[in-house]
Amino acid sequence: MQQYFRIFAYAAACILLNALLSSCSQATHEIEPIPYQTLGGELGGATTWSVLSNLSEPGPIEFSRHIAARWVVPRKGIVNLEHESSKEAGLKNEPLNIDVYFYLIRHPKYGYYLIDSGVSKVFRGQSDLPVYFPISTSLPFEQLEVLTDTYTFVSGLDEPLSGVFLSHLHIDHIMGLPDIPRNTPVYVGPDEAKDKRFSHLFVRRTTNKLLSGLGPLREWQTSRSAGSPFSYVDIFSDGSVLGFHIPGHTRGNMAFFIRAKDGPVLLAGDGSHTVWGWNNSVEPGSYNTNTEQAANSLDRLIEFSSKLPGLRVYLGHESFPGQSI
Repeated sequence: MQQYFRIFAYAAACILLNALLSSCSQATHEIEPIPYQTLGGELGGATTWSVLSNLSEPGPIEFSRHIAARWVVPRKGIVNLEHESSKEAGLKNEPLNIDVYFYLIRHPKYGYYLIDSGVSKVFRGQSDLPVYFPISTSLPFEQLEVLTDTYTFVSGLDEPLSGVFLSHLHIDHIMGLPDIPRNTPVYVGPDEAKDKRFSHLFVRRTTNKLLSGLGPLREWQTSRSAGSPFSYVDIFSDGSVLGFHIPGHTRGNMAFFIRAKDGPVLLAGDGSHTVWGWNNSVEPGSYNTNTEQAANSLDRLIEFSSKLPGLRVYLGHESFPGQSI
């Protein structure tokens, strides 16, 4: 009888664990899906890939990259150490210095947008941080060196911020949201808030805190047309900025292609955190939701970039040698 009870208890525990694993969404903040339409209303029109024949040409967008902070993370999170190339290179799990970037774009008609949010001024101190246990103790906030806080940066713009495009909802990409004016639209990839991992059980309260006070997360509705390497959204409906859905690191992870005034730019985001990962086609590691999808997304980013001579590629947390800010 006791044996049957143990079997039953074990099965029940497995069912409960599976339920927890499958129900831990990344955030519970309100979501507002964005239908396809031109900028007469919302952002994000439906443009067929075939008409986007000028991707290698300069465009109308003013673009700049900025370092919000420097931080330290374990290598196993940002490089898949189980990949054969990682093993052959003898990579070990050790602390790595990373940069936390954000980007500013200006569209001649629609104004300024941030891509990722930088780091809030509140993180310059070590008290009253908008993070909860266990994030407050498991991440080394004492090693976070804030160089440019979002409040100071946005306050210095010569016109109001029109919106924020988030690559995804991991903490290092949303730490600047407390400094964003509360009426500023914030955009995310498809089903990003619904990304499910057991670890979200411990992170979600902090994610919700950083999102608090903002309006609904506006969720891109991407599509894949004939010939396109990604499911994408033509953000301004004029081919100047494209959002590529690159799932794997998270469910709604996004990369951005920008036709800047000085030539085309690809923001690979956390499709690849590091130069070594990009150069060796090795996807991120334990921070992924789905490593197989992350590997596929990285391969497609690399293939896409190889077909556009002169394309500048910016990675999630590291710069190529000689690459300026």
